[in-house]
Amino acid sequence: MMGLLDKDPCWSRRTAGALIMVAAFIVLMGIITGEAMYPGYHTGDNDISDLALEEPSATIFNSTMIVGGIMFSLTAILLRHAGLPRSVTVPAFLMGLGGAGVGLFPVYTGSPHYVAALMTFSMGAVTALMAGRTADAPFKYISLALGTIGLISLVVFAMMWGGEPIGPLGEGGMERWVAYANMVWAIGFGGYLMNSGPDRSRSKMSCNRP
Repeated sequence: MMGLLDKDPCWSRRTAGALIMVAAFIVLMGIITGEAMYPGYHTGDNDISDLALEEPSATIFNSTMIVGGIMFSLTAILLRHAGLPRSVTVPAFLMGLGGAGVGLFPVYTGSPHYVAALMTFSMGAVTALMAGRTADAPFKYISLALGTIGLISLVVFAMMWGGEPIGPLGEGGMERWVAYANMVWAIGFGGYLMNSGPDRSRSKMSCNRP
């Protein structure tokens, strides 16, 4: 890790962007693959974490969450080296830590899993909001919008969890509004960070600030 941090800050920024995009892709495809291989699975009725209850979906889902979570936490370290503020890098690190925790502590473990899931969802939305404060338009507004959608969806999902569904989406559908908003933001953020062209902006995320 120390060798990585000896690199140029712009290298850290672009590498972090690539890792974020790949991590989001791994998690997204792990969920999709697990759903496809889980008999009778319904995205409206079943939570994402239910994928850990049946093989081979459990191995696919848990392993992709662990790998994706570790990768995302690593990006937070790289982004801090690239000069991004702690208001972005700390929640990003916690989001990755929570994601890895979801895989290490499947849903049947109870409280450890729920704490990890809450950390992943909430810190993902907070990271998007904080990143939106320091990014340039138009990604600034996309980031703020996705962070807001993630937080509002999390509140609605929490109200539905263990109770009656609100609206036609069901508990599982509402949870996906939280998770997918975070993953779409991560993919977009990765692309934003990897933009290594000349940048005349004064954004804290810019590689070549004047």
